[in-house]
Amino acid sequence: MPDRLIAAIVIIAAGIGLYLAFTRWQLWRARHIPLDVAGRDPGKYLILYFTSPTCAVCKSVQEPTLRTVESKLGDKLQVIKVDTTERMDLAQRWQIMTVPTTLIFDGTDQLRLQNLGLAREGKLLKQLTDLGCTPSVALAT
Repeated sequence: MPDRLIAAIVIIAAGIGLYLAFTRWQLWRARHIPLDVAGRDPGKYLILYFTSPTCAVCKSVQEPTLRTVESKLGDKLQVIKVDTTERMDLAQRWQIMTVPTTLIFDGTDQLRLQNLGLAREGKLLKQLTDLGCTPSVALAT
């Protein structure tokens, strides 16, 4: 019994380690890809939001969350929605394998963070404020 428990813990730890290493590698690789999206406002923080027409959680949760975050941060943040079925080139360039996915860029168009799957309002606001994108009005805690 203890042998199986130890083996399970080792497998779980290895999986988490591989996931973290893969995410760091993707961020490192992506920092060398030029950001080439139409409608980009230079100097603003950017959330590049990948979705698809069949993604229910994108429409029901992620999009309203992004609208709320964008309204709280005002003119300091831009959100650009990318439909992966229409812009397969961008999805392939950024190696998007799941929707929703959000990529967060700083004001110099450097990729700083990646969220695979649903990203809630609190998480996005914390990530953006940690990068220096402060809200126009103080947020209630």
